[in-house]
Amino acid sequence: MTRERAACSSPGWPAARRFGHSDWQPITDALTSTSTGTEDEYHAREDQQSLEREAQEERRRQEREEELRRREAGKWPCPSCGGPVYPGDSWGEPVAPGGPCTVCRTLTDSQQPQTAERTVSVAEAAETNGILTRLRRSSRS
Repeated sequence: MTRERAACSSPGWPAARRFGHSDWQPITDALTSTSTGTEDEYHAREDQQSLEREAQEERRRQEREEELRRREAGKWPCPSCGGPVYPGDSWGEPVAPGGPCTVCRTLTDSQQPQTAERTVSVAEAAETNGILTRLRRSSRS
C-alpha cells in the first residue's frame, strides 16, 4: 500500500492536499487552518504581482523608446522628395544609407521602360493563339 493510500486510511496521517499547496495535511488541519491562506496574504500576493507587472511594462516601454531613439538617429532625408528615410524601412529590398525612400524608388522604377517587354500586334496574337489556328493545327495532324 502506498503512503498516499495509507494516508487516507489512518487518522494520524496527512490525508488532504489543499489547493495551492504541495504537501499533504491532516484533514482536520486542511479544513480549519486559516494561517496559510488569509485574505491579507492574498492581497499582499496580488499587490506584489501588480508591482511586477508594472515593472515589466515599464521595461517594455523603455525598450520601445530606446528603439525609437535609435531609429530616429539613423534616418536621413530622401534626395528626391526630402522626406525622412529610416534604415530597414523598405519592403523587401534594403535601402542604402543616403538612398531614396521606397516611394521615390518605386516611382523611378515604374517610369523606366521595360526592356524585356515585347509588343505583340493583334494579327500576330490571332495567328498564334486564336481558335482558327488551333483548328488548322489539329486538321494538319
